[in-house]
Amino acid sequence: MTTGEAVSLLPDGLVDAELYGSAVRTNIGVLHEKGHPEPWIIAMDAKPGRYTVLDYGMRWGIEAMFSDFKSRGFGLMKSQIQKPERLERLILVMSMAMYWAVSCGAAQERKEAGRAEKKARAND
Repeated sequence: MTTGEAVSLLPDGLVDAELYGSAVRTNIGVLHEKGHPEPWIIAMDAKPGRYTVLDYGMRWGIEAMFSDFKSRGFGLMKSQIQKPERLERLILVMSMAMYWAVSCGAAQERKEAGRAEKKARAND
C-alpha cells in the first residue's frame, strides 16, 4: 500500500441498512484513508464501494460551499436577484471572497504551525 492510499474497512459497505429502528433504509459506505485519524462513514442512495465513497466524499466540499453561499454566510437566497447576469456576478464576487477568506485562514495556520515548530526546536 502506498502513502495516502485509501483503505476500505467494509469494501462492500452496508446495503439496505435500517437507521436506528426508524424504518428508514439506506446504504452506508465506510472508508478510512491512511493518515486520517477517523474513517468516512457516509449514508448514500448508491451501492457503496471504495470509489462511490470517494466520490461522495469529494462532493462534501462543494455542498459546504453551497451552504455557505446560500444560508450559513453570504445569504444568497435573500438577495432577491432576478437577472441571471447579475446573479453570475454576485456568485463570482462571493467565490473570490470565499477564496480570500480560506487563503487567509490557511496562511495563518501555516504561520502558527511554523511558530510551534520553532518553539519545539528551541526547547530540544
